[in-house]
Amino acid sequence: MKRILLLLIIFYTYGLRAQDTIEVRTQEDLITEFGMNITALVNQLIPFKQVSNRTGPYSATLKFIRNQNAFRMGIGMHLLSNDFNANVPNFNAKGPDIFNFNLRLGFERRHLVNEKFTFYQTFDLMFMAGNFNSPINDFSDNEHAGAGIGLGLGIEYFIFKNLSLSTEGIGFLGVVGGTSSIFNATVIPPISIFLNYKF
Repeated sequence: MKRILLLLIIFYTYGLRAQDTIEVRTQEDLITEFGMNITALVNQLIPFKQVSNRTGPYSATLKFIRNQNAFRMGIGMHLLSNDFNANVPNFNAKGPDIFNFNLRLGFERRHLVNEKFTFYQTFDLMFMAGNFNSPINDFSDNEHAGAGIGLGLGIEYFIFKNLSLSTEGIGFLGVVGGTSSIFNATVIPPISIFLNYKF
């Protein structure tokens, strides 16, 4: 409980400090947004949630927003151990560690719903090695590498004008080597929660 209160105080302080600056910006101003994937932290704070090391493909994002459009980038690297279920009775699946790397470059079209919510559509060029670090992803080893396009939908909630939480789901279509079919389609569900700061 103390950690949650401390986080709220920090967010509130940063929000007050930068709120006046962001209020005077016009729509023509370029806004830079940096986001961090906080899914693992949320998993630790919710005791009744099933423990999962799948937090989505991207650890950090960067956006350059002007008017309703944004250029976006994302990067993520994960080292997953195949023996995280070793303590589960009658479960003997133990194998090599899995390393994955994900990179995206793309475009975002933003639609303001109200003062607190923004809905957005995304189009990305996506590059991956390993897998997308997703619970329903079927790329299960580190020999997969590929590239393709991603179409997504997301929602952003503003805690303050410069501080927000966001999540998004992405559909991927592309060429992935090391699979039974070289052309692959998969869905990355909205499992990642990003804490975004605009400056």
